[in-house]
Amino acid sequence: MKKIILFIFLTAAVNTFAQTATTIEIEGHRGARGWLPENTIPSFIKALELGVDTLELDVIISQDNQIVISHEPWFSSVISLDKNGKPIPEDREKEFNLYKMNYAEIKLYDVGSRGNKNFPEQQKMKVYKPLLKDVFRETQKYIQKNNLKPVRYNIEIK
Repeated sequence: MKKIILFIFLTAAVNTFAQTATTIEIEGHRGARGWLPENTIPSFIKALELGVDTLELDVIISQDNQIVISHEPWFSSVISLDKNGKPIPEDREKEFNLYKMNYAEIKLYDVGSRGNKNFPEQQKMKVYKPLLKDVFRETQKYIQKNNLKPVRYNIEIK
């Protein structure tokens, strides 16, 4: 009896969804991190070039109350170089806590030159973690310049 009820419920849910869903939305997760360093302005612009409907990004609040784009609340040892251009050791990465840093210091770290071993096609470039307001400004400027449809933002607070 339980299987029949569950089947009826799922069938009704699928039919309801099919009747209301008219499009599939394409989301750029951390921008276009397969091509460019994640959660950076170049990555978000690339995602727009590829035609995404939504830009997914993550934010933290720095010590000086700036809204910074970052997946982790620290500099990841996988992708980051410290302000002296040296790799961040994995066993110390959480010491580089963005909540405890001012944005002027955060901006000195490079999150693109190393690339990401999980994305071998990703272009390496020197780039920093941007502010949310700068992402909004630059993506909107790109959208207007290229006469693209408006984009949505899926923002996760860390």
